[in-house]
Order: sequence, then C-alpha cells, then structure tokens
Amino acid sequence: MVSTAISVLAATGCAAHARGTRRSTGVPVIEFRQADVVEIRMRLSIASRCKRPLPTSPVRSVDAERAGCRLRPYRGSLPLIFQSRELTWLDASVRLDPNGRVRLRYSELDAKVRRAGFQAGLHTFEALGLGNESSVGRIDLRALLHARADQHFLWISRGWGAPALFAPFHAGHPEHGNAERLAVDARVARQRRDLAAVKDAQLGAEEFLRRHPWSPFRFVLDKRLRTLEPSEK
Repeated sequence: MVSTAISVLAATGCAAHARGTRRSTGVPVIEFRQADVVEIRMRLSIASRCKRPLPTSPVRSVDAERAGCRLRPYRGSLPLIFQSRELTWLDASVRLDPNGRVRLRYSELDAKVRRAGFQAGLHTFEALGLGNESSVGRIDLRALLHARADQHFLWISRGWGAPALFAPFHAGHPEHGNAERLAVDARVARQRRDLAAVKDAQLGAEEFLRRHPWSPFRFVLDKRLRTLEPSEK
C-alpha cells in the first residue's frame, strides 16, 4: 500500500514541461527519491537546453542525460499543492538545500495544514502536488494515510508505541476498535505494574491515584490508604 501511494509521486504532472524542452527555462528532474510511511526524501535538479524531447512520464536524471540536457540543482522553494474535489490550497514554504535536497515529513505537513485552519489535517485533502502544476508529481494522500494507519496498527499490535494514539489519528480505520482494546490493555498493564510497586513500597498509594484517577484497582488502593499511617501514604 505504501509503494502504491508513493509510486504516484512522479507519475503525473510532467507532460506540460516535457514539450518544447530544447529552449525551455528548465524541467524538474528527480535524481533521487526514497519514501516510507514517515517521510519522503528527494534530490531534484533542473534540466535545460535539452537536445531531444524529454519523456512525458517521470523525468529521471538518466532521461535528462539521454536527451542531452544540462542539469543544475533545483534551488529555492518547492510549491506544495494540497488538493481535494472541493478546494485547492497552495503552500510554498518548503525550501530545498543548495544541492536540491528536500525532506517532507508527513507529521510536519499535517501540522502545517492544521495551522492553516484545516482541522482534519492531511485528511482534508485527496492529493498533494509537488512543484508548479504538480510538475514533480502527485502523492495520493488517501492511499498514503491508509498505509500509515496500517503500519501504525502493525507497530502497536507488536507492542511498540502507544496504542492510545491510534484512535485520534485514524478514527475511520477498520482496526480502530481493536486499537482501542489494545489501548485499554496497555493502560491496565501499566496500572498492574504500578500496583505491584505500591505493594512493594516502591510507589506511594496517593501517587498511584494521581497517575491513574480512573482505575479498576482503586478499591485496592482505598483499602490500603485506610490502613496506612499518614507518613506511609
């Protein structure tokens, strides 16, 4: 699922730039791209003075070399075009380094969108275009976010991370209910460990209740508190 979402990255948006490239000011070229469920890392160049037409499919450095183009690092800002059926929002604040490298972390993009007033974050949109007129490509956000949710659930099902964070970010996911049950199990397991620490006198009963105001073990702690001296609580 992740590869399906990311493969869309450079599959569209290049046709308008590939025509008439011999005298064009430049065509974005993807020299390197690596993507996973956390981020996309790319190195981009600009191809110009091409002797032959570039392909209309993803333009790679090898394509530019075969077309006899000159390559220089893509510098400045990379426009981001967030798109849905109802609206399009343009943000141009992502800058590339002097060598044309850029890293797009999905969590930072989500925060950026929320700060702009879109409370659902990236879930507001269906696609993310990279470059003017999506010249570098487009990302299928629906497929990507679903893949991220699948990976998140895989992690928590193996005991990694915090199950309680799944539900707020992936409310519509098919594993939402299972994630909630895992979150409850994890919460009870933490309380069992703290209860054992109370019984071993390594944790105060009052500190337990501060950590876990709503606990199925509260009656045990209430009983213990009644039997303790004030200095022992």
